[in-house]
Amino acid sequence: MKFKETLNNPGRILTVLAVISCLVLFSFLIAYRLRPPAPSCSSGSDICNQETMELFSSRGIGTDEDPYIIENLFFTKDFRITVCCAQFAFTLQNCTFLDSNLFLQNLNRGYGSVYIPKNVMILNNSFNNGSLWITSSTIQTVANNSFLDTSYGLYIQMAYVENLIDNVFESSNLFIKFADNWDTYYIVFSNFVNNTIDGVEIGFFDSEYNITISAPYSQLFIFNSTLVSIVNQTISNTIVGVHIGFCSNFSLIGSNFSTCETAVKIRNSSEGNIFNSIIINSAQRGIFIRSSEKVLINNNTLSNNNIGIEYSAEYLTIKFNLIANNQSYAIFSDYYSDFCTITNNNFLSNAIGEISQAFDDGLNSDWDYNFWNDYISGNYQIEGSGPVYHYDHNPLSSPVDL
Repeated sequence: MKFKETLNNPGRILTVLAVISCLVLFSFLIAYRLRPPAPSCSSGSDICNQETMELFSSRGIGTDEDPYIIENLFFTKDFRITVCCAQFAFTLQNCTFLDSNLFLQNLNRGYGSVYIPKNVMILNNSFNNGSLWITSSTIQTVANNSFLDTSYGLYIQMAYVENLIDNVFESSNLFIKFADNWDTYYIVFSNFVNNTIDGVEIGFFDSEYNITISAPYSQLFIFNSTLVSIVNQTISNTIVGVHIGFCSNFSLIGSNFSTCETAVKIRNSSEGNIFNSIIINSAQRGIFIRSSEKVLINNNTLSNNNIGIEYSAEYLTIKFNLIANNQSYAIFSDYYSDFCTITNNNFLSNAIGEISQAFDDGLNSDWDYNFWNDYISGNYQIEGSGPVYHYDHNPLSSPVDL
């Protein structure tokens, strides 16, 4: 009887149809837009296609206009999420990585004219004892993220990030790595704004000419620049203090570095000078020079590092330095080095227990007139792998007056 009354009442019919329509629409949204909850965040997961992306995202279809959105997730200890080989747009925002890491690999790096890169943004996330690794990828924006209590907070290798803005590092670092076999510079960032370590700005200089950098920075990156003078820096507790790459006619003067992993890193650069600086307590190397030439290291103090100076270089000159109490070698040269001169330095108590305080596998090295506090008599042999060995033929009997 009630059913017949409903059929005879157009208003009720419209109400019923409206309710049914809402239920159908709601079911559609649940199935296709809101998606089921993200999988457990206590173990690793790879996102390499749209099906797996939809498991983590709350909305979006992967276009630049409507990207997938991954948000408000909590990734716990030892979780590793890897997004790789993706050709869709997504934004990861407002997530927490606690003792866990996010890896972005091979994103938007396709080849051929038909490939269209998609926007990827990493926004407002917290990495607490966790890291963000971006390798071989093109990323639109990394902004307003915090990196806490981890050495490699943001690790960028062979990647391009258009915008790196307002990221905060506390007891953490930014690390940039180029491929070992690269001899051409490729831009890393287009916009690098207000990124800090413990409240002090990170300096990034790209394609500059004839500049002096004297403002204090927590880290310094100088790439593809000419006539650059870096003065009076005090940098500590970083993976790399100053990274100079693809530069010419540069100088680093009157600066102090302590407790870095590598204090000064130079690669693919020429006509440089490191002068009157103090470098101590580096976990790996005080100065590391690779694929470079005509760099002068003059009148510096390098002490209590693992290795004082390590280089793979040509026409390098090391003179009038105090190099003391480094755990491994004072100087380490590999077999790619050639025509390097090491003279008038004071070598004190480096590489205790080794054959000598220095190691040289390079060619045509000139070791002469250095003071070695473990020297006994005759020539001072420089340790190496052979078959060519190097000697200081005129070791000094008293320290050089520095």
